[in-house]
Amino acid sequence: MSSPDQDRQRNRKIAENEAGRQVIGDIRVSVWAIAVPIVAGGGRVRHRLGVAQPLIDYPSDRLA
Repeated sequence: MSSPDQDRQRNRKIAENEAGRQVIGDIRVSVWAIAVPIVAGGGRVRHRLGVAQPLIDYPSDRLA
């Protein structure tokens, strides 16, 4: 059997690993929470800024 000292050290290491995983998971969720609205609303933002307007008003005879 392992000694209580070894158990405490092992438990401490496990806790450190779990904390690291939690931070990575939190960052991943934050990135998704920021990226999804930007991508979903990107068309509206481009339209309001007038970026999409030149593509809409492009003369059709120049497309061929």
